[in-house]
Order: sequence, then structure tokens, then C-alpha cells
Amino acid sequence: MGDTRRCFALLLRQVEPDDVFSELQRLDHDDTRCVKARRFIKVLDGLLGNDHSVDLAEVADAFAAKHDEALVNYVAFCTQLQAAMDDDRDHEDDGKKADSSSASERNATTSEASSAPRRHRRKRKSKPDITKRAIRVDPRLEKHRVLKSSIRHKVLHGAKHMATSKDGFDGLRDVLCQADADGSGLLSEAAFVETLLEHMKAPLTAKEMGYLTTNLRHRKRPNAIDYEQIGLFLCVDSEEEASTSGDDNGLRRRQSLDEPHLGSDILSVERDLRARLLQRLPLTTENALATCSHTRRSIFTGAEKFVEACDVFDPLCTNSLSEEGYAKALDYINFNVSTTQLQAILTKFPRDTHSGGVNYAVFLERYGQQYATVKQQKHMKTLLTRLATDPSRDFGPTLLHFKKQLAKCDKRVTGVCAGVVTKTDFVSALTTHETHKWPSKEVQMLVPLFADGPHVQYPTFLAYNYWRTWTVRNTV
Repeated sequence: MGDTRRCFALLLRQVEPDDVFSELQRLDHDDTRCVKARRFIKVLDGLLGNDHSVDLAEVADAFAAKHDEALVNYVAFCTQLQAAMDDDRDHEDDGKKADSSSASERNATTSEASSAPRRHRRKRKSKPDITKRAIRVDPRLEKHRVLKSSIRHKVLHGAKHMATSKDGFDGLRDVLCQADADGSGLLSEAAFVETLLEHMKAPLTAKEMGYLTTNLRHRKRPNAIDYEQIGLFLCVDSEEEASTSGDDNGLRRRQSLDEPHLGSDILSVERDLRARLLQRLPLTTENALATCSHTRRSIFTGAEKFVEACDVFDPLCTNSLSEEGYAKALDYINFNVSTTQLQAILTKFPRDTHSGGVNYAVFLERYGQQYATVKQQKHMKTLLTRLATDPSRDFGPTLLHFKKQLAKCDKRVTGVCAGVVTKTDFVSALTTHETHKWPSKEVQMLVPLFADGPHVQYPTFLAYNYWRTWTVRNTV
């Protein structure tokens, strides 16, 4: 006990108990409230300095864990250290009270002897040194703060460029929206975890992933993850927090555009519009507002249908639409917006000096879409639809043949289907059979639609054509 007391006394002269607790807690990665004796001695030796004579091994033995003597219960050690500090303060307060009582007795004797009463000035209490105040931190809250900060830092790194053309959080949000095939705003926990692990530049640890999924779980559907809340939960859901952290000019420009029109309703409409442009639209108008996972959806996204509407409502090819034209184009993609909200949104864009319209390429770019890329993808999907719905052939056997050939090419190297083939094998599988084949020129044009670097994701190709075949069979 003598070494323990001397250890407490030396520690309290140099550091606060909370600092000792923080140093030891850093070594407790599994939150077991214990650390190895060797590490415990090393931490105390560093805090006490080289000139101490305390037997730290005896101190470690005094606080050995009950279930394992090789471990030290640092929580019990810090608790007693705090108690020792409180005892020292109590002794100091008792001494001060005794001094003050004797001084008051002397003052009373002196005042009685003096004939004229005198006013005694009160001594001002010295202000405590702010730098020496003990800051107590709840270890559980601190643990959550560190986890959340680490997740936020990794999320701002964004997704891999092979999965999206955007940087930072915007790219990761696009990847999650693409994984949401039914557009309900929810993903199964397995799909959510798999998407993040596959596409994040800085993948989350198991503990971080568990913390994130627990806080994003849907209240009414515990098995589903409300991925749209990830930005709000991590405080990265504003344009100012987006991936262009180093682009000060762009940041100031966005702030100046948004400043006169800030309002929760407009920002909410813009967020919904961004999501609608990313998601695949329902096949029928009756199901346009449905969020059910069983709703059949087109292979065309909202952005591609929006470009199609722009081509219709801009017959003179001025690359701009009036306010009425935008109302019709948004209605074409089943996006409901009031006249007042649309006017507030369009005031954020420069007007054409001749027609007074707003350039729809600039409009799409603000909401995360590139006009040329969207138009090219729309052209490829239109070509894919035309090939899949050719009335001169039964596409069912052709699709089955494509599936077998692609799986054969996929298994050729490893014997296991990985879902990817080379571009050459993809073109060969679709063009070499005498009966079940597509024209080589059109297939070459379709390759970029499913390409992922040097490979092709053929399950996506098969899924697109499956839904197209289902649609044709059920609408005839």
C-alpha cells in the first residue's frame, strides 16, 4: 500500500485523474475495463517520469483483475486516484477553515480593544486557473463521438471512381441510390453493407458498420436501412459539406445562388428531384408515386426521361426551356412541384437573353447529372429495348442462350461465376450463334452501358432484358 500511496501522490502533483484514465482507456480497445499489466506499468512510468522510486509492479498487483491476474483493472485504479485527490482537497479545506477561525478570533479581540469601529475590506477570492480545471468526459459519449467522427471522415472520401463519376459524399449517395432498384429509399441491411464495402474508398470497420446500421435502421421495418438519412446523421447532407471542400470559389458561388432562396420546402424539393433523376421510373403512370418494392420499373432513369421530354418540348433545339416547358418536363417524369416552388428553383439559374429560358444542361448539372452522358445512356437503352422487343424473333430462347454463353465465359478461368466477363467475350457471346444472335455493330454500341473498367457486368444486362421481356408479355 505504501507504493500505491506514493504513486497516487506523485501522479496528483503532475496530472489530473481524468488524464490518467484517458491514457489507459486508449489501450482498452475491447472496452473490458482492464489492460495488460505490462502496458499499465509503461503508461504510469511515462506519467511519473524517470526519477521516481515507486515499485509499479506492486501497484499493478494491487489492482489485478479478479478473473485474470495478468490484467489490471484500471477503472478501480482511477477511482481510488480520484478519491485520493478528493481526500487531499478535504484536508486542505479543513486547514483553511482552522486558520480562518483563529484569525477571526484575533480580529474580534482587536476590534473590542479599539474605540472606533473600522470597516474590514473583504479579500477577493482568487479566480481558479481555467487551465487546471478537471474536465470530466462520459466515456460512452466519447466513444460514440469518436466512432461517428471516423465514419464521417471515411464517408467524405466518397466512392471509387469506377462506380461513380462524382467525388465525396455525392458519389457515395449516388451508389446507394443505384442499389435501390425499387426507389423506396430503403435497402436491406445485407445490401447496404455490401454496397458500402464494395464501393467505399475507405471501407468501414465492423464496429463502425454496426454503429452506422443501428442508427439508420427504419423504425417500422427493423430489417431495412433508411440510407437517405445517412447525410443527416453524419451532418454531411448540405451542399456546403459536399465533396468540393477545397473549391472555395465554387462554394462561395453555391452559397450566393442559394442565399436569397433558402427555405426548407425548396431544399426538400431539390433533394427529392435529385433522387428522382437518379432512380428508375415505374413502368406505368398509375404506379408513378408507388414506393412498394414489387412495383415494376423501367430501365430508364428520371434523368433519361427528362432529357427525352426536353427533346419533345424544345423542337427548335435552343437547349433551353421556359417555365412552362420545365413544368411539362417534370410532369413527364411524374415529379410533382407547385408553380411557386418551380419559380423559386428556376430563379437560381441564369436566363437566356433571347428566349428567356433556362438551359436544361445547366439545370441537370446542378442536380448531379451530365447532359451528354445522360443522352448517350438513353440512346443505348433505347437501342437495347429495340433489340429485345424485335417482333421478328422470340426473345425468350435468345435470352436463355445469352445467359448460358456468358456464364460459360465467366467460369472459364476460375470455375466460379463472378458476374463479369471481358468485353471481347461479351460481344462474342451475343453475336456468334447462327440463330440466337444480335447484330455486332449494335452490340459494340451497348458495351459502355454495362462496362466496369475493362470488364462487363453481364448480370445487369440480363436483368434489364428480363424486365423488358416481362413487360412485353404482360402488355400484349
